[in-house]
Amino acid sequence: MPDFHDVAQADRLRAELWRHVEEISQLLEQAERRERRLSDWSHRQSLRLRAELYETHHLIDALNRRFPAPAAEAI
Repeated sequence: MPDFHDVAQADRLRAELWRHVEEISQLLEQAERRERRLSDWSHRQSLRLRAELYETHHLIDALNRRFPAPAAEAI
């Protein structure tokens, strides 16, 4: 069983990662709107942002496996 300090730190990190997901999601939406008129996909900011979003979700999943979120947060 993880100790209280580890769980508390995991909870703070989880909250920060979800904040980051929200921020990246908003930036991704903005980038995709701007890029609809571009033809060169290779330099699109949305590709980088989507990769960062996927990586953040991967980190949240790993954190949840190690320190499961309380049932109230998981909703």
